[in-house]
Amino acid sequence: MPSIFKKVTLGLLFTVLLPFIADAEPVKIFSRDKAEFLSQLNDFIAETNEEEAANLIGEIKAIWPMKDIEPKKEEKIYKAANKIFLTRMAKAKVSSDFVYSVNTGKLNDYQISMIIDMSNKMLKNRMKAIPDFKAYLTSIISFFVTYQSEDSFDAWNIATNKLIKDNKRHFTKFLNSCNNIFIYNAIYVTQNVTWYGTSSKFSFDYDSLPKVVFPKMDIYCVAKNDTARIYETNGSFYPTSGFWHGKGGKVFWTRAGIDTAISYAELSSYEIKLKSSNYIADSVKYKNEKYFPDMLYGQLKEKLLANVNEKSATYPRFISYSE
Repeated sequence: MPSIFKKVTLGLLFTVLLPFIADAEPVKIFSRDKAEFLSQLNDFIAETNEEEAANLIGEIKAIWPMKDIEPKKEEKIYKAANKIFLTRMAKAKVSSDFVYSVNTGKLNDYQISMIIDMSNKMLKNRMKAIPDFKAYLTSIISFFVTYQSEDSFDAWNIATNKLIKDNKRHFTKFLNSCNNIFIYNAIYVTQNVTWYGTSSKFSFDYDSLPKVVFPKMDIYCVAKNDTARIYETNGSFYPTSGFWHGKGGKVFWTRAGIDTAISYAELSSYEIKLKSSNYIADSVKYKNEKYFPDMLYGQLKEKLLANVNEKSATYPRFISYSE
């Protein structure tokens, strides 16, 4: 009797657990067929949020190859994508003159192959439709909206592949940083500190870490209702470490009410930990027409403080090496 009871109990237990065992399927694999992949991607995201799926895939379709699509259907795709794009920009409080059309860029076969590969790696790593896939797809869309080059896309793709293999946390952090740059021209964003760049031109590269390379532009920090700016500098932002490595540029004392022609500092190479609203730059050349006939060499200290006006401003500060 105990033996029969044991068998019945095990049988019932197996019956109860069977649905859960059936659900424990191996990780899905997206199809390598372009049309089927797009359909599967839509379904995967829709399981989490149907509206997000419609919006993301709606814009992806506008940069997808349209070789065999009828002109009327193609026109509908662009119309829908433009509506989604404008709504997205309005929510972000950003203006853009970009319009999806037959003349805007499209993903090539190689890029699509890389996207499918990455999507399968993301599935294998059990990344979520939202926020992970959303961040990834938004970055892909942004390459076309901001007119990035194929070389830049390739460098970005190399970076994402290295990061998903080595550090999944850095992978998503990298994507979020990319999207801040694409959408806001914001190099670094936190609740209390934001660093912006004034150039919409940039490219992706990879040395020992992924980086975003900017040409000559201004960078400025906004924090505590104050702003600090470095004029006409260039450099690279390293999203996974949060550092800016800059070269050249000028800093003025306008926050203290001093004319730019009278006093300024010229930077050489410098580094900023962007989560802070302060930095120190060495090997700086300093000019003050009022007090010194020649350039001085020293260190510059910059810091943003709350409730500062021209009379109370104490930064930036220059410390001469000769003192």
